[in-house]
Amino acid sequence: MSKHCDYVLNFELPRKYIVDPHRGRKLKGFPTSCELRMVTPDSVNSLNTVSGTAVTVSITDILHEGEHSTVYLGTLIDAEGHPIEVALKFGDTKRVEAEAAMYDSLRSVQGIAIPRLYGILAGSLKSGAYWADPEMTCLVLERFGDTLPDDACFRYMSLPDRACILDKLLKTHQAGVHHCEFKEEYVLQKVNDDGSHDYRIVHWLDTIPHDCGCDFDFLEHTDVQLDYTVDLRCEFMDALSQLFHYWASDVLVMMGGSVIVMKGSVTNMPTQDIIDTIGEPLLGIGFDELDFTRTQAERDMCISFYRMVQKRLSKNGNDISEVQRLKSYLVYQAHKKWHLQNNEAFNPRMLPMPNGRWVAAGRAGSGRTFDEVAIELHDFHGVGDEDNDDDDDGYDDDDEYYDDDEYDGEDDYDGVDDEYDDEHKA
Repeated sequence: MSKHCDYVLNFELPRKYIVDPHRGRKLKGFPTSCELRMVTPDSVNSLNTVSGTAVTVSITDILHEGEHSTVYLGTLIDAEGHPIEVALKFGDTKRVEAEAAMYDSLRSVQGIAIPRLYGILAGSLKSGAYWADPEMTCLVLERFGDTLPDDACFRYMSLPDRACILDKLLKTHQAGVHHCEFKEEYVLQKVNDDGSHDYRIVHWLDTIPHDCGCDFDFLEHTDVQLDYTVDLRCEFMDALSQLFHYWASDVLVMMGGSVIVMKGSVTNMPTQDIIDTIGEPLLGIGFDELDFTRTQAERDMCISFYRMVQKRLSKNGNDISEVQRLKSYLVYQAHKKWHLQNNEAFNPRMLPMPNGRWVAAGRAGSGRTFDEVAIELHDFHGVGDEDNDDDDDGYDDDDEYYDDDEYDGEDDYDGVDDEYDDEHKA
């Protein structure tokens, strides 16, 4: 072992990465005994490891792989024998050093708004490996939670979660830095013991110095959504708070902004916060896939869906998790209602399944309708009659698919006509 070796990386990656040309493969000694030295300024955090002894890090997974970097999950043992997970971010030396400098300038909020930086490692290349720099370098960072799901959208997260992220970003502003590439993929989420979430912001490469005048506490004001009357004294936080749909409004925004209605023009609707949390409904399942361009139909079905959401919330004590489970069923009901109102045949291309997913109608059984797969949807017992009859839409919805009692093998287990029941009892 080299006398300049501070860390030894042992790559113990799953078999799926055997042929993956990830950056670590270029290190001298790969896959085991990759010797690296610490080249970090004294101003960063240090891990509690045994002094005078090279630290062994077991690399067991790839957390992220992109055009400019690869982030590995590593585990080391501290001086007291406890395992510590770290994230090792390999990239071009200039990018690694630039990001380390930003972490250093934000050290007052490390472990609060951004991960802790433990240092920079540098290691030699193996013989014949091509790399733009004479050595490979990486950041050693605190392992914190996971990235947000690929389909995550800030405005569809719960209001407390949105507020928490805004507060984290504000802390970096107050430390003098504005993140110019702030987006969902650069936010890490961790679930706390009480079920709440904590967040850290990463990817500190494209930044500008910032003198922020904002001192607003976003998380402190989530009991009731505030009107947009607060002067945040920061153009960036002002724009982001609106992007996050943090403020109350005179309008309800649905379908990513393609459906906007005045609150006073519709009744029995949930709040914007709930609309954002539930997310967009899948619209157009009853139309030709290439011909769903009916703006008014989209508006009507969207409003009908969210009215059903509000009715369920009123029935179940505002249990959003139940509504999320039934989301696809409620979307289906909104489509069915629209077609009945407009005297159009309803031949949906997609059907909702008990697990909340959609399946192509043909895959559920060629030519079968929703009623004909009702037995597969027994989890939806008692969910029918979702629309409010007093919503001034001129439509009396008395459309129960299921009895409130569990299916007992007798008639009307699915709430459709007896001819279908008799056929299935035969």
